[in-house]
Amino acid sequence: MAEHRPTRCERCTLVVWPQFPWCEFACPRGGTWACGRWQICYTCGAMRCDPAPVMAKTQSLQPCICEYPNGERNWRLSQAAASTRCSRSNKKLSEF
Repeated sequence: MAEHRPTRCERCTLVVWPQFPWCEFACPRGGTWACGRWQICYTCGAMRCDPAPVMAKTQSLQPCICEYPNGERNWRLSQAAASTRCSRSNKKLSEF
């Protein structure tokens, strides 16, 4: 298992941790509801947000590094952009 890599929701900008499998309970800014579940990827250690199992199998709502379009470099750029957009209080509480 890869070491956990802190991951920020690119839509609501909150950091998501393995022990709390959601960003905002129902992420209205992300356009998702509580059925979207965050999971840690055992290969890359980043979090990914998958649709609920009862929904038709589709791609991740936010992919981990392994599945990210154009790989780790773009994942890092998107994470940096989300960090820049987050509120000052959110940044202080969850800086990584």
